[in-house]
Amino acid sequence: MELAQWLGTVGVSAVTTGALMWAGAKVVASKWLDARFTTRLAALKLEGDKQLEAAKQEGQRQLEATKHEYVSYIERVKFERSNLLDRSVKLNQREFEIIPAIWNAVTEAHYSLLRLISRWQEPTNLHYIGDAQFESFLTESGLRDWEKDELRGKSGKRGLRAAL
Repeated sequence: MELAQWLGTVGVSAVTTGALMWAGAKVVASKWLDARFTTRLAALKLEGDKQLEAAKQEGQRQLEATKHEYVSYIERVKFERSNLLDRSVKLNQREFEIIPAIWNAVTEAHYSLLRLISRWQEPTNLHYIGDAQFESFLTESGLRDWEKDELRGKSGKRGLRAAL
């Protein structure tokens, strides 16, 4: 029995040693895999952070470029608007300076023309026309009826002279 006992002891020891080695290998493998995955995860995280930071910087650069473009556009539009308003003010000012001068010139020309035309116009001389011509004159004139009756009522040259 010694051999059987020894084999039993060796067998139990071998199984125990195998179990311990298995448990040890499992723990070591688990720690090794955890360490490996942790370093890999950290590397991926670092790479992702770098890509995220690069994307943020690119977005910030594009945002700044767009802001600069819009600020330049707004400044240009403000300048153009200011320029147009200045032109408009100058035109209005010039208009207020010129219109009275034009009005005075036109008025003067109008009255000069009236003076010139009045020299050639001959008024109707009611003293030398006959009764038919007098009635025709009254009909075509723009006088009111009471004015026409008043002229008809004044007979003779003396009455017409006094009326006119």
